[in-house]
Amino acid sequence: MSLNTILETPHYVAYQRATDRSIAIELREDATDVASDRRPSMTVKHVEEDGTVNYYEEATSETQNKWKRALGPLLAKFVVKPAVQLEGNKFTGNVTSSALFEFPRGYKLYTHKKGDHYDPRKDNYLIGSQHVRAFRSPQEFFLHAKWLMEGQAYNSDGTRACGCCYCNPAVTQSDIARQYGTGHISDKPRRQRTSRPRPATSGVIQAKDYTKFNVSSKSS
Repeated sequence: MSLNTILETPHYVAYQRATDRSIAIELREDATDVASDRRPSMTVKHVEEDGTVNYYEEATSETQNKWKRALGPLLAKFVVKPAVQLEGNKFTGNVTSSALFEFPRGYKLYTHKKGDHYDPRKDNYLIGSQHVRAFRSPQEFFLHAKWLMEGQAYNSDGTRACGCCYCNPAVTQSDIARQYGTGHISDKPRRQRTSRPRPATSGVIQAKDYTKFNVSSKSS
């Protein structure tokens, strides 16, 4: 497949496919804030006596590609396009079909499996940043990736000039969703359905567990 380079920066290279004009984004080695100790501690599957599991495994290729395809349009629209135009060039890319080649160096996408070992709850976490414990969705990671691609600037007061909801606690993910059109993510707990009673089961409804990472419980 023919790829034409449309932009080279110190932190990433952007290509445009000749066939559909989609943008492919390749991060350079320094476009990362990796910390080597940012890894889950429970990575071995062990079935407890009650038939439950609680462990992390590397996400499937399908899941990883889904995240990269979700990040591509956002980064193409809000990072690559403005950078191309800033150089005085016309941007002709098709942002909707764009994709990120790979996650930042040292980052890894994990799937947390918890609950009944036959059908556990599955939640994905992108882990690797020294500043953020884990990103729970491509939409959460988008602005942090933007910050990495644009050189990891800092404000005059020493805080990170990153717009993600972890580096900038003044904004919520819902604020970001409204501003960038990434899809609304509620900041309120999900309401339990009460329309029809469900038969009692012996299982336990498992909630997300953020305590099993082998890292600090708070971002710096």
